[in-house]
Amino acid sequence: MEGEEETSSFSSSSSSSSNGNEDTEEPKLKYQRFCTEIIDEIRSLGDEITSSAIHSKFVILGTALGSQVLLDSEGNKLFLISLSEDGVCLSSVMEFMDSSKIDLPKLQQQQAYEVAMDPIFNRSGRRFIVAGYSNVSLYEKTLFTSYRQTVISGGHSEGPFYTLRWGGLFVGWCSRKGIRIYDVISKETISIIKPPEDYRRNEIISRIIWITQTYLLVCQGSAVRVCTIKATSNDNGHSGFEAWIKFYNHSSCSLSAPLEETLFVVLALNKDVTQDRRPILMIVEPVSMSKYNIISSDVLSFKDCDNFKAKDYHLEFFPEDNNYLILSPNDVIVARLRDQDDHIDFLIETENYYEALNHAEENEKYLKRYTPDKIGMDYFTYLFSKCKYEEAAALCPRIFGQNCTLWEETIEKFALYNKISYVAPFLPSDITSSSIKLKPQIYEYVLIEFLNNDKQGFLELVMKWSPELYNVAAIVCSVVNKILVSPDDGVLHHSLATLFTYQKKYDKALAVYLKYGHPEVFTLIQSHGLVNMVVDKIDNLLELDYKKALALFLDNIDLLPPELIWFLYADFDPGKLLNFLQNSDHYPIQKALEVCEVRALTSERIYILARMGNMQLALRLIIIELADIHEAVSFCKKYDDPELWNYLIQLSLDKPYFINVLLHNIGTHVDPRILIMKIVNGQQIPGLRDSLVQIMWDYRLQVSLQEGCKRILNSDCYSLFSRSHKIRNRGMSLRSDVACGVCGLQLVENSGAKNCLIEGYCNVYVSSHFSLRLYVK
Repeated sequence: MEGEEETSSFSSSSSSSSNGNEDTEEPKLKYQRFCTEIIDEIRSLGDEITSSAIHSKFVILGTALGSQVLLDSEGNKLFLISLSEDGVCLSSVMEFMDSSKIDLPKLQQQQAYEVAMDPIFNRSGRRFIVAGYSNVSLYEKTLFTSYRQTVISGGHSEGPFYTLRWGGLFVGWCSRKGIRIYDVISKETISIIKPPEDYRRNEIISRIIWITQTYLLVCQGSAVRVCTIKATSNDNGHSGFEAWIKFYNHSSCSLSAPLEETLFVVLALNKDVTQDRRPILMIVEPVSMSKYNIISSDVLSFKDCDNFKAKDYHLEFFPEDNNYLILSPNDVIVARLRDQDDHIDFLIETENYYEALNHAEENEKYLKRYTPDKIGMDYFTYLFSKCKYEEAAALCPRIFGQNCTLWEETIEKFALYNKISYVAPFLPSDITSSSIKLKPQIYEYVLIEFLNNDKQGFLELVMKWSPELYNVAAIVCSVVNKILVSPDDGVLHHSLATLFTYQKKYDKALAVYLKYGHPEVFTLIQSHGLVNMVVDKIDNLLELDYKKALALFLDNIDLLPPELIWFLYADFDPGKLLNFLQNSDHYPIQKALEVCEVRALTSERIYILARMGNMQLALRLIIIELADIHEAVSFCKKYDDPELWNYLIQLSLDKPYFINVLLHNIGTHVDPRILIMKIVNGQQIPGLRDSLVQIMWDYRLQVSLQEGCKRILNSDCYSLFSRSHKIRNRGMSLRSDVACGVCGLQLVENSGAKNCLIEGYCNVYVSSHFSLRLYVK
């Protein structure tokens, strides 16, 4: 420990910068005031904090008036212990209940400044060391419950003795000579750490903190040492002492404590009393024997800090969780390592939401104030506010997941800013049971937006999305309307054919593909087995792609023509025949009718007769064979033929129930009086009164509408006629060469008009003489 030590100045090597958020370094500690109410209570009594002690479960604060305040690690008061005014009564609390008392006056005559108990007090014979003004004494319990005193350091020239700290096999204390390290096993001093030359005893108190049994921090004014104790091989077997890191600064250091394996916390105060007197908590990283970097430097604002010196501040730390307690006479601040929530706070403050979201997802179980969903929503809002729509859209599946409400709100937000194209590729489109599906209207809205603004994007979405997500028929109508405006747009036709495929209208899809020569037609035929539909279109397919067309027909040479297929349906699977007849034109209609009559397929016969134009016979089959008046009404409404309605009335007159149904349904298509007049007197018709009431209401409404329309038409006619009359009565200008339309003479002479003129509705001018004659005639 002898020899000169280099003086090095503090120079921050923090990576903090003001160039942008990316260079901002995250602080390692966060600060909070500790037990504020209790401190205020102490101050109100004219007292102040002078000392402290830390346990893994509680904190003890000592005051100038001799009181002790027992707190838990969160600053909550547990109970209070008072010492005797002469300072010679030592009380220790064990598990908050059991207490033992040692009467110091019986053991020594001097006043005790500090007492240090053996870390293994109960197992070591209840040893403790007392530091006073004149000496330092070790007390060990003897066989008969008395204590044996051993003076391990003494002399008025060296005293008083203070800052007594016991760490395992070694004890350290401070005196006028410096800090002495004592081996309690060999009972010898192994080292004396001398203070620096500028050490001011009246302002600074040397501090000792044991990190492990052989590893300690020593703070003496501006000098901070990291020391270790090593075993030596000398004859006496004494331990060797080595300061392997030592550095100086231009501040008065109150105390230092470990932070991580290579980092230390240092509490310092500016030496210059004219400068800022607030204490500074620095995180220091030693890089060599006498050099170090300052990782961070935080100024702490204590109450009345201008009135305090370095010796008035205390720095304690909780080894279990690396929390630090910084005390002044009138205030206490706790510094804690930043947790996962604090790390996310920093990432959000620096607008690094991507890292914040990743960190939250990886450490969700450690978070208390945040959730990945909340951070994800904040990230989305941030991206949207910065007009980063593509990134915001790509984030949606990650943060919304299965939440349909959030999806719908987000789509509305994109639509509000006309940015729906960004979010469309990320909408839920998987139709598996484990995936969500939004409302069909949302998918339809997105498709229409693409149809109006990006036809190629529309086609890609149509091919990507399942038809189960939206109403295909509605989209088909929109595409057809677009094709009417742009009939030669190949992308639109490709989209239409794809939609027809989803509707299983393969004939229409084939027609579109073949008309515009799209190669997708071969995929459609092979995927859905449509060879029979293109037998008569071989030339078109060969022109489109000779090799593919030839391979297609060679692979399906044994397929039957449609004329035979519908016949087989009638014999073996009649349930599919009607659908085939409705979706195919490739069969002889008269022969199909005959086959259906032989096999008594009523629905199929009705469809074929209607297609052939024999509506009355088809209606008769519905009434006679199906006996379904509702189907008959629907049939008549579909074709809307008055003769067909009259025929239906005629067929229903002998069926009271049919009459009742007709009275409820024909009011908007046929004059119900026709039916009422044909009802036989005395015929029992269930619900007739209600039906008549409904007819009267419908009739009254119809009459009211007709009268309203009539008034509107009359008003319009009168208005237009008045306007025409006013225009015709206006004056007119004539050239001198204008002749009478009857006699051919000029109507205007030099002296003015020859006769009164009349202009006909055909713009022919005649004199009033001829006009009058014509009128009289």
